[in-house]
Amino acid sequence: MPTNKNAFTRYKFLDDLLSDRHHYYDIHDLTELCNQRLIDAGFYEVTQQCIEKDLNYLEYSPFYADIERCRRMGKNCIRYADPTFSIFSQEMSEEERQLLREVLSTLGQFEGLNHFEWLEKYMMQLVQIMSKVTELTNEYKERVNSKKIEDKSNFSTQYH
Repeated sequence: MPTNKNAFTRYKFLDDLLSDRHHYYDIHDLTELCNQRLIDAGFYEVTQQCIEKDLNYLEYSPFYADIERCRRMGKNCIRYADPTFSIFSQEMSEEERQLLREVLSTLGQFEGLNHFEWLEKYMMQLVQIMSKVTELTNEYKERVNSKKIEDKSNFSTQYH
């Protein structure tokens, strides 16, 4: 786990750059662009080695980013294999969902008590967020499954 304070800021910048399908970035480009954004945000520059370590970290727990490296226009380009992937839109685990249910249950004990009307508003927002997350997760799973089926059918028609 990173110990410096701007690591998650770098991850956000790298996430944006790795998702960009309009450009082909190599490690030098990623370092330069990330440093420009860090300076604009009031942070210090980092080395290329730091960006390389960040990329390696993104590929493993807790993010599990599928990062592809390919050769384009004479550069060793780096990007997400899936352009819709983002480390900030990860699916909630069942454990996280259960924790949110427990929080809602605990907060529900204050329902109807004086001086806790404000809490009901936040509980309703949390319930709406949970249902939206569940809906988006299901849509994402459907898209991934249909993409896998499409890829398999393309593969079979190309090679058979």
